[in-house]
Amino acid sequence: MQAIAKKLEPSEYDDIDLIITKRIKPRLDDIKLKIKSLKGELFRKLASMFVLGGSATPLLSSFLSLSISAQLGGIAGLIGKTLIDIHAYKSEQNQIINQSNNRGLVFLLDIEKRYRL
Repeated sequence: MQAIAKKLEPSEYDDIDLIITKRIKPRLDDIKLKIKSLKGELFRKLASMFVLGGSATPLLSSFLSLSISAQLGGIAGLIGKTLIDIHAYKSEQNQIINQSNNRGLVFLLDIEKRYRL
């Protein structure tokens, strides 16, 4: 936002709505879309782990027939995979948020979210 403001001539201050619409809003929308895409990717990963395209029922019945120690190992594996996927999502989200050229825009997104603008 500072870079955009520095390039403005005083005569352009009257066109602030146009500047927001043409320069800032598209970048805000892009950041929102990237974050939403990350959330969708995380959901797909988690859903594919637990649903497995219709083969969940046979797998569940096989899983239940295993010994307790094997079941605990399987559950630990699922929990570990889930945590790794969530960590990867958070890391990618933080990378988008912490890019220096996105900081002002992320501030605007945070204000929009907090005050429901």
